[in-house]
This record gives sequence, C-alpha cells and structure tokens, in this order.
Amino acid sequence: MDHEHLRLAINTAKEAASHEAEYGREVFTAVLTSELVLAGGSAPTVRPILTKSLSLGELLNSKSPKNDVQKTLVFGYYLEAVKKLKEFSSKDIYACYREAKERVPPNISDKIKMNVQRAWMSTTGKDGISLTYSLTSTGVSAVEQGFVSED
Repeated sequence: MDHEHLRLAINTAKEAASHEAEYGREVFTAVLTSELVLAGGSAPTVRPILTKSLSLGELLNSKSPKNDVQKTLVFGYYLEAVKKLKEFSSKDIYACYREAKERVPPNISDKIKMNVQRAWMSTTGKDGISLTYSLTSTGVSAVEQGFVSED
C-alpha cells in the first residue's frame, strides 16, 4: 500500500470519527481498518494495552471515605468488585484494613452492623461461625458515587 492511500484512509477515518463524540476512537479504528482491508492492505497490528487491577489503596483514596463505617463499605466493595468474592466476613474486612495500612477499628463487626442498618450491606449466611455479608445495590451506589458528606 502506498503512502498516499494510507493518508487518504486516515483522513477518511478522522472525518468519520469527528461526527461521533462518544465513540470517536472506536469509529476511527473501525473506518481505518475497513479502508485498509478494502484497499487490499492489512489491518494495523493492535498491541494489547497493559491493564492492572485496582489496588485497595487506590480505591480507598479515590472514594474518600470519611469514617470507619464508610471505609468498611469500600472494603466490601473491593472484595466483591475486584477480588470477585460473592460474600465476605469480618475477617476479610480486617485483612483489608491491614492491606491498606489503615488503623483497624476496635470492633469491625460493629462497623459492618452499621452498614447493614443503612441497607448498604446485607447478611447472607454463615461461614462456619462467622456471619457473611454482601453489598446491596444501595451500598454499591454509595461507593461508586463517592462520599461527599458525613453519613
């Protein structure tokens, strides 16, 4: 493929993408690929983008919890969203405090109970002698929106 055709394909893709605010990058890639394939060229090689999972500290900093109840909720969210646990116990929350290098509150079960009272968490059963919990949709929303006021 000559440089002139490549330049025309790129300009066509740019033009198509300029009309699409939300998916401009995707439109550009699709149009450019189509133009190159139709011209007998080959599609550009796509290198995988390095993706890393969100660390507990990064999540905690991004949500700015104001107190231990909110931190406990963020830790529950981390266990479900990042670690993919279906349920968690107070021992799991304790491990999150330690991993995040946060001061462990004297009674984690109390912080979990406060989250249950706010309908941010619900009791799901028992794991041996320990109760297990999961976040409610309200709890997920509270974390995803971030904490702007003292709750």
